[in-house]
Amino acid sequence: INAVNTSKIRIERDDKNDEIIIIPSYTMPDDIVMNGVLYPKEEIETSYRGLEGTPAPIGHPHDSEGNYVSASSEIGVNRFMHGVFNGRVERHDGRIYVEKRVNVNVASRTDQGKRLIRILRDIMDGLTEDPIHTSTGVFIKPQQLPQMRVSESGKEYQTIARGLVWDHDAILLDEEGAATPFDGVGMLVNQGEQTHVMRVNCSDIANTGQTSYHMQDDNKLTGANMALRDMLTGFLKANKVDVAEDASDAILLDHLEAMQVNEEIKTEINHDELIGNALTEALKPVTEKLESFEAKFNAMDEEKKKALLDKLKSNGYDEEAIANMSDEDMEKNASIKANSDQEAEFGVPEFKPNQSKDSAFSTNLDDWSK
Repeated sequence: INAVNTSKIRIERDDKNDEIIIIPSYTMPDDIVMNGVLYPKEEIETSYRGLEGTPAPIGHPHDSEGNYVSASSEIGVNRFMHGVFNGRVERHDGRIYVEKRVNVNVASRTDQGKRLIRILRDIMDGLTEDPIHTSTGVFIKPQQLPQMRVSESGKEYQTIARGLVWDHDAILLDEEGAATPFDGVGMLVNQGEQTHVMRVNCSDIANTGQTSYHMQDDNKLTGANMALRDMLTGFLKANKVDVAEDASDAILLDHLEAMQVNEEIKTEINHDELIGNALTEALKPVTEKLESFEAKFNAMDEEKKKALLDKLKSNGYDEEAIANMSDEDMEKNASIKANSDQEAEFGVPEFKPNQSKDSAFSTNLDDWSK
């Protein structure tokens, strides 16, 4: 997990001597899935330069009815622009690198602009280390797939974005983007020194039923590992160990080690067994699906098995998806070639502001086409 590095922020002067704060930012990693739409690497690679010089509004521009509009429209400029533009657009390590150029003089004329400047000053003064969410607004030609697929990152999608036309890359101060700093998207992400995390070797549990782990310093487990922390805390409390709610992971593990030599608390469960059991339980759904997948194919002729599997994989299905199919579905899906030549026409370009919202997106062209 990478913290921000304020040394990457620069301050320059433009030709009118206005102060310009320049903040590094990343967006649109290759093959990312946002709001059920896959953005392929090849589409990003051929279009990303279109982001150069576009507006960087605070929030996605929308009209009074909530319909999203272009950042260059009357509504977009008058209500959502606060002196910030996107510059120096490049491709770095499978992502788009873009610098946010904040004109301090212009931003200071609006409440949202002033707020952004305060946040940036706090970051530069070391008062906060939180990266800032960003979110692209892009017109696409949606390619609808006949059924759901799963990306390499494990996200489901049924639409592929084609013909990307970049409208803006918004700064989100009060909401999350569809892609977050966890995905390497946002201002000041993945720039500084690494913090320590707990790493668990899941391949050990799959091969031997045992697991190894490595933990550094006093940091808390985050994300999916919170389930493991909760199990450990619950186990300690069940054995009458007084555990503080804000106890660090290192302290929790110390408590567990102490239990093994505490004559008042007898237990057959040790440190490695607890973690191993937790991971076995966590991997159980995946294991069951893979076993189901294997059982289906063991009943087939070897040549037919290989041919069917190759067809399904070439059509975009992974092993987990195949495991959920009936024999009839496997045969049917293997005969469907889902590609850009044989699938439905793309249709009218659709505007996609990539923020984390469940509601459908729409575009009111009458508000800005003039």
